[in-house]
Amino acid sequence: GDNKINFTENSYPVVCTIWYAPTEKWSLTGGYANFTNWIDQDVAIGFRQNPLDMLQSNYRGKSELVTLQATYAWSPCLKFIGGVEWNRGRNVFSLSPSMTGADFSQLPSYSDVIVDTTRFIAGVDYQFRPRVSFYFRYNYFDYQDKTQAYNSGTAHFFLGGVAANY
Repeated sequence: GDNKINFTENSYPVVCTIWYAPTEKWSLTGGYANFTNWIDQDVAIGFRQNPLDMLQSNYRGKSELVTLQATYAWSPCLKFIGGVEWNRGRNVFSLSPSMTGADFSQLPSYSDVIVDTTRFIAGVDYQFRPRVSFYFRYNYFDYQDKTQAYNSGTAHFFLGGVAANY
């Protein structure tokens, strides 16, 4: 027999970014991204069936991202940063009917995803020596899983560190 497994993938990422500095102190950035991934492949399922069940699967993934950020230079050494980010991701998975009559109808539901995330960012950068700076960020992250609500929630992140460029 022919033991080939067919696999085809297409992905079309699109990213647009706009930056604008209305004054020497203000810097504004906006962005939009659209990521897609389409996969058509044969899946051999056979650890419990004899003969192997060869199914055609179709995966469709898409994610859209919108970001806005502002930076204010209070002084040559001190900057304040704030921003918001919104993302919607969706994955859909489907299978062709079984060749052996097995019921795999529940299998695609394990990979179906619809998720909305929102992130708010606030921070400060302070350059205390030439080429050496301290940074601090607060990140509020809201994750809403539309397919499995128990997987949703919010988180608060704090990040701080020192950066040195030599």
